[in-house]
Amino acid sequence: MFLAFLLSLPTLAGDPIAEAPLVTRSYDLSGVFPRSATFRAVEFLFPHVVALFDASQDSSLQESEPAAPEVLIDLIQQQFPAEFDAEGRRLWIANGPRILVRAPEDVQPGVLQLVQNTEALFASSMELQVDVVRAPTANVTTGSLAVADAEALLAAAGGERSTYRVDLAPGVPALLDLSGTKEFVADYNVEIAQAASIFDPIVATIATGVRLQAYAAPAPGGTWLALSLRASQPSGELRDVPFPGNVSLTTQDGVLRGSTPRSVQSARLQSRSLALNVFLADGKALVLRTGFDLATGRDDACFVLRMHGKPLPREFRLGPVGKPGAPELRAFALGFARPPTQSIESDGILSTLGNEGSALPMAFLNDQDASVRIALQAGAHDEVLDVLRDEYPDFDFGDWGGWMLVRPNDPSQPPTAAQLDAIGASLARLAPSPRLFQIGLTLRRGGEKGAVLARAVLASRAGEPAVAVLGMEETRVFDLNVEVAQSASAADPVVGSVFEGLAVEARPLPGLAGETRLLLHARARVQRGAARDFEANGDAIGALELADYDQLLFDERLAFKKDGPRTVRLGDLGTARARSRSRSS
Repeated sequence: MFLAFLLSLPTLAGDPIAEAPLVTRSYDLSGVFPRSATFRAVEFLFPHVVALFDASQDSSLQESEPAAPEVLIDLIQQQFPAEFDAEGRRLWIANGPRILVRAPEDVQPGVLQLVQNTEALFASSMELQVDVVRAPTANVTTGSLAVADAEALLAAAGGERSTYRVDLAPGVPALLDLSGTKEFVADYNVEIAQAASIFDPIVATIATGVRLQAYAAPAPGGTWLALSLRASQPSGELRDVPFPGNVSLTTQDGVLRGSTPRSVQSARLQSRSLALNVFLADGKALVLRTGFDLATGRDDACFVLRMHGKPLPREFRLGPVGKPGAPELRAFALGFARPPTQSIESDGILSTLGNEGSALPMAFLNDQDASVRIALQAGAHDEVLDVLRDEYPDFDFGDWGGWMLVRPNDPSQPPTAAQLDAIGASLARLAPSPRLFQIGLTLRRGGEKGAVLARAVLASRAGEPAVAVLGMEETRVFDLNVEVAQSASAADPVVGSVFEGLAVEARPLPGLAGETRLLLHARARVQRGAARDFEANGDAIGALELADYDQLLFDERLAFKKDGPRTVRLGDLGTARARSRSRSS
């Protein structure tokens, strides 16, 4: 025998919410969550000859999941608490993605409005424009300029101008890749057996062109911007470098020596790569400049950075929607308090070649791991959320695709506009100062009248690094390994890459009393005189190309008093007075 128990809760007569007929409608969310929130992107500023040394050195993105659409269901229920308590009401996410809403007809317009507001939230963006003028013919004023003055500067600068534009949304990095690759025979693997040998070619790849990656977030009176600009171009055609293809074989009749003319291709690249953390004030443009004059190549360029469009919103009003009396719903940009940053990901400018204590930019071989890697990433938001939870224990703070949603722990006590304004003010107190430092560096030969070899005018926010790699990169045959078997021998070329120029990391650290310190890590390497040939006069060894280099290393913590001089000179000065300088703007 079976027993059945039926519990019935009849609808209260006269309840208009419960008695209203239900309608199911579908809302497309593809415009609400169009992009993943990518929180970390890695870029290699050096080297540009990638395949010869490590094919895995391609730039990479590490992505997180997009903003969860399920949060939108919670927001709808928060705005319509009574309308979804009755029997038969439903909200669910379908494939597409779409949200399906089963509710009375008079609820649907409010749901549509909230979906549209969420779409506008995630669609907010600004356009970053980067102008690069190579070999400007006129003097260029660097620093923060009015946009009109920057336009006049670009019109008068002359030279070859390139313009790059990317669209930036809060919390989502943008990538513009205008690069290319070129293959060349960089080396040979020599295979040798008992009485035979063969030369197996190694094809390498050089990366040329421009790659721009950028993060942006709203800032007090402007925009936080973290970007990397990797630029390289070939300097001349590929150069054929002959090396001996000598082989000796031992037979019953004696030692037989043969020679096959062989060569490898040497690539020379001009590098101009930057990684910056800056603040762009509304209506302002930032002008920077780099250049070098080396025996192996020359370059001079100025950079103009500016934003177009309406400023990124620091907060966004999502509600109230629907019927009068619905609670206010507001989202705040977390990047306002914790800006996105780029940081040097490798061990540092001074230790990117860990083998035998070498450092960039030195010559390195194909069994060494040498790189200047930059990581662009969103700020650490957990700390900000924890501080606000301590200050406002009655509220829940959640990270939704880089936006902070504020909701009361007790849904029956919706937040007032005054409470949300107070939370926004607390978030603003956690934001760093939008102070920008301009850092000028000049590299000269030592002595009284040392020629200028390289210079850079960079900029950075307080406590954040500015990184530059400027100079010439070239592959060369540095040595020959002699492979010997029982009755055969052959010469195996040892190919590496050499960098001539300047690599620098500068980080300004302002003190509360007005003083400023500058962490400066840099290495310069400049060829002295022309390369020379050395003839080894061996059976399987031909001529080698050798060169001499001057090197200068900086690992300094420089101090600048509040009212003191803004110039510091380091190195072999002689009676001259020039090396590096720093000033704040």
